[in-house]
Amino acid sequence: MTRQWKRQAEVIVGAGGSGLSIKDLRIQFEVIKTADKEPNKANIRIYNLNPDNEARVKEEFDEVLVNAGYPDAVGLIFRGNIMHVYRYREGPDLVIEIEASDGDKDYRKATVNRSFAAGSTNTDVLEQCLASFEGVGNTIEGTILMPERSYLRGKVVAGATRHALDFLAREAGANWSIQDGELTMVGVLETLPDEVQVINKDTGMIGSPEVNEKGVTVRCLLNNKLKVNGQIELDMASINERPTSPMANDPQPGVERKPATGRFKILTIKHTGDNRGADWISEVGCVLLD
Repeated sequence: MTRQWKRQAEVIVGAGGSGLSIKDLRIQFEVIKTADKEPNKANIRIYNLNPDNEARVKEEFDEVLVNAGYPDAVGLIFRGNIMHVYRYREGPDLVIEIEASDGDKDYRKATVNRSFAAGSTNTDVLEQCLASFEGVGNTIEGTILMPERSYLRGKVVAGATRHALDFLAREAGANWSIQDGELTMVGVLETLPDEVQVINKDTGMIGSPEVNEKGVTVRCLLNNKLKVNGQIELDMASINERPTSPMANDPQPGVERKPATGRFKILTIKHTGDNRGADWISEVGCVLLD
């Protein structure tokens, strides 16, 4: 188990994770990730960066990574394109604020114009979607859980790549999104084949999970292993009211199921951090799996 103290944060500004590394200054961040196709967002604040590095952030680079965690477990929580950079004073401090978006260039600008012969597959279409990202925003292939399907007739795909991905996702009963520079497509009833993250009072859970109309929201100490479309395990006794969701089978009349733990699919993640302040939290929105 990771020791959850001595928080650490690093911002890397530069293409491909190489460039300017910032980790000895005060860093604040808010990262919002969802399973929706719209790009994930991050807001990053760096205090008292020296003028030369400030100029590099504003003029030289267009990609930013945020790593956060603890001494033995620092990991990526965001990767994306720099959209805007602001500079302002906050009391005695000079602050550089970066607004970033994950895969925004590919989402907005990538296009596919291709004819596919009869017998082509949805995998062929997907490969062309991935090829359309080259030289635009450079999103690469991530986890794709899409059953292969052949088309009896020829097919023409023309227009924004995101519309072609919408079509493929509908066919597969899946959601697609860009997560840390990787295209993912995961079925509504599926999850990533990653390690299940256990969240309870011993692993950093804060308060109790809260039921809402979308499922369950749970807060914990910052955990960089949490992934959209991944799984978490919760102690069902810690939830005041059992959530309902299209992924959960209702018990038969007169039969009450009360397992000790439940598996949940992550749909949203919000990381909020300040390496020299109070905030160091991950907030997860999830739904109960069958």
